Amino acid sequence: MTCRVDETIIVQAVDRSVVETVEAFVRFRPGFHGDTGMRDYLYHRLMTNLPEGGGYRRTDGGGTLLVQAEWYTALKYRKTGKGPSSGRFDLGIPIPGELDRSKPSPLVAFECGRNKRAVALLRDLDAPAEHEGPEPADITKLARELRHDYLRHGYALEFYDEDQGEAEELIRRLRGRTPSAESDRLHVAVLVCIGGSRPMLTLLPAAWEERIRLASRAELERIQGLTCARRGAGAPRSAGTGAGHTNRVQPEDFLSSCSNEARGLIEAVEQRFGGQVKLLFGGNTMTVNRQPSGKLLRIEKASSSVSDLDPAVSRELAALLHLSIRPSYKIDGTDAFREAVVAAVGRAFDK
Repeated sequence: MTCRVDETIIVQAVDRSVVETVEAFVRFRPGFHGDTGMRDYLYHRLMTNLPEGGGYRRTDGGGTLLVQAEWYTALKYRKTGKGPSSGRFDLGIPIPGELDRSKPSPLVAFECGRNKRAVALLRDLDAPAEHEGPEPADITKLARELRHDYLRHGYALEFYDEDQGEAEELIRRLRGRTPSAESDRLHVAVLVCIGGSRPMLTLLPAAWEERIRLASRAELERIQGLTCARRGAGAPRSAGTGAGHTNRVQPEDFLSSCSNEARGLIEAVEQRFGGQVKLLFGGNTMTVNRQPSGKLLRIEKASSSVSDLDPAVSRELAALLHLSIRPSYKIDGTDAFREAVVAAVGRAFDK
C-alpha cells in the first residue's frame, strides 16, 4: 500500500509539535514530571499533527503507528560495565516507504531531557562507528546515528527550569563544535524556563531556527510574551517537604538530571529497602535517611559520587570494595558497586 505521508509532511509536523511542546512546558510547567512527561506530551502532539492521527493502515486491516516509543539505535553503547548493546531513543518515526517492513529504518528520532548536565549530554560525541564504549548520552546517540547514516533527522529537546548555567554551557558547547556531516540534521531546542521569568528558547542550528521562525512566527511571539509558570498548588510536593526545606525538588527532576550511574544506584536502594528509608531530593544532592531519622549517605549530582556516609555504612562499603575508608566514592555504575552500597546499607541496619 502506498503511504499517505512523505518526509516533508513528517518534518513539518515535527517542527510544529516541538513548538507546541515548548509552549505547553512554559504554560503548564508543574504538570511536567521529568523528561518522561516531556516525551509523553511530544508524542501526543506528534500523533495529533501527523495525518490519520499518526496511524498507518494497510488494506488488509493491519498497520502500525507512525510515532513509536523506545526506538533502538543501530550503533552499540555501554552503560553499566556490561557488554555493548543497542541504546534507545525516546521516540522514533519510520521512513514512510518502509512501513510495511518488519523493521523499518528511522526517519526521525527524538531525545527529551530536563535539567541534564551539558557534559552528560555530549559524551564521546565523535566516537567512530566501530567503537563500542560510548555511554548512551542523549545528543551523542543522535549525532553518531546521523553521522554514520543510520538516521536522517535527529531532535533533542533539552529543557531547564533549575540551572540556567547548564543550559548556557550546553549552547556554548554545541556552537563551539566544528561543523560536521550531521550538523544540519541534528536539531537541538534548549529552553530555559525559570518560574516567574520570561522563557528563553534557543534553536540550533541556525538554519533550523530560521525555518521554525518562518513557519511558526506567531506561536514563537506568543511564547516569548509568556511568563514561566511557578511550581505551585498544581504540583505534587515531595514527601517531607516543609517550610524549612525550600530547596527540595520532585524526585523525577533530580533523577532526570543526574548521571545514569547515580540514578541506577538510587533506584537499587529504593527497591531494596522501600519503607525502611526516606529519600530526600534537593537541587544538587539527595540523601538516603533511616526511617524515622538519621542520614545513611548522600549522593552528589555534580560529581556523581556517594559522600557523607554514616560511619557504619562507610566501614562496610570500604571493606566490600577492598579500599581504605574515604570521604566519598565515585559511582562507577557497575553492578558490583551498586551491590556493595546496598549491602553496606543493609548491614548498617543490622547493627
